[in-house]
Amino acid sequence: MPKIPFWVFLFVAAIHFTAVRVDIMDIDASQYAEISREMMESGSYLQIFDRGRDYLDKPPFLFWVSAISMKIFGANNFGYRLPSILFALWSLFATYRLGRLLYNEQTARAAALVLGCCQGMFLMTNDVRTDTILMSWTITAIWMIREWEVKRRLGWLLGGCASIAFGMMTKGPVALIVPVLAFSADWIFKRRWKNFFQWEYFAGIALIALLLVPMSIGLYQQYDSHPEKVIDGKTGVSGLRFFYWVQSFGRITGENTWDNNAPFGFLYENMLWAFLPWILLFTVALVVSIFRLFRQRLMLKDGQEWLTTGGFILAYIALGSSRYQLPHYIFVVFPLA
Repeated sequence: MPKIPFWVFLFVAAIHFTAVRVDIMDIDASQYAEISREMMESGSYLQIFDRGRDYLDKPPFLFWVSAISMKIFGANNFGYRLPSILFALWSLFATYRLGRLLYNEQTARAAALVLGCCQGMFLMTNDVRTDTILMSWTITAIWMIREWEVKRRLGWLLGGCASIAFGMMTKGPVALIVPVLAFSADWIFKRRWKNFFQWEYFAGIALIALLLVPMSIGLYQQYDSHPEKVIDGKTGVSGLRFFYWVQSFGRITGENTWDNNAPFGFLYENMLWAFLPWILLFTVALVVSIFRLFRQRLMLKDGQEWLTTGGFILAYIALGSSRYQLPHYIFVVFPLA
């Protein structure tokens, strides 16, 4: 396969940058832009408000970077959208680096191009939500932890764990769940049981916990220390419990009341358009990978990996089990596709 020239990626980046002046879309993107503007003007970076009212839904990272960008470039389309476009482009680089680790230069460039040119990526840089940045942090974490697995340099693991922490500050525990599922699948089918028990994990967990402290303090101060506040018609709401459990796992257990009766295949149905024009190639490759694994009696051979395919499948099962789903929830695993 011929190597894709670098100018092709510059062209893709230029196309995505044309979105910086497009008017922000309703409903979520415009709300997030307003929250970011309010944060910029009030200077309240740990306690989040939406038009003066307590806001307990999304974590603060998108609002932080957008507020800083607005402070530099102004409260406008460009100021709000720029950070997410930069993170989207970074996800292409992280996908390329992971592809080069797992395969070769040509495959790595092809993987980055597939991600950069799919319909969902163009939507993410226009309808800016938390998923763009979440996707970027998640694939960065997987790439860096894989680098650590190969090179055994602690800095790579810490970089991956920092990416997980920032991903959790973007959209919750899903940023931790996806990398854990991806590496678990790869190690299980390679029978690398010792990889589950490494002393370096303690350093990584400590770093994640440390980085989450500021956000956790903000949640405690805004909600847990004020049980008298009425949030969604209820008092005694814990911001910490909502963020670390209810918002994500509560959609499976039923503790989160959001429920749109989405079927298990809902996310793949939306992937049919969001991963255009590559969806047919992806589907065929996914089926072939699964059949090959079964032919090999659920054991990978030297040079094979299940980090991407296994990560996608297990993450899809977790996301598809949610009682409440929206089309963009699948975007987090697009780099693995």
